[in-house]
Amino acid sequence: MIQRIQTVYLLLAIAACAALLCFPLVSICDGAGVTVGLLTAFSASFTGGTLPTVMPVWVLAAFVILGILLRVIAIFSFKNRRNQLRTCRSSLLADGCFVALAAVLVWQLLNQLPESHEISFAPYFVCAFPLLAIVFTLLAMRGIRHDERLVRAADRLR
Repeated sequence: MIQRIQTVYLLLAIAACAALLCFPLVSICDGAGVTVGLLTAFSASFTGGTLPTVMPVWVLAAFVILGILLRVIAIFSFKNRRNQLRTCRSSLLADGCFVALAAVLVWQLLNQLPESHEISFAPYFVCAFPLLAIVFTLLAMRGIRHDERLVRAADRLR
């Protein structure tokens, strides 16, 4: 059962989450369009030092890594489909926490930046990666439920 389509969906979700760790989430530009700071999953940097935030930025990376680990566990728990669904739901919860905390951090940055600076999402399209991970996980859950229905139907025929 490890070769089923839900494994492919979970691997695509893992790749989307891994991309969140590789690329900056947002870039901070000054009035001339020059990048003066970056917010990544591990740090918030600014040319004048680090930006003061209420919440540590590494929490974002912790939720992404937790989502990746839960998806890996879901891939290898193919013999227990209920456990597989449970770990997929938990990874969706980790993704939701990541999105919420990222929104809070971006809101904090908007409030702390000078008026001449702006936040740019465009160069990396990283904002779509958590949504892709959520969609791929939902598709994997659909495949797991389909397998469960097939097994129950086969048991009824015996």
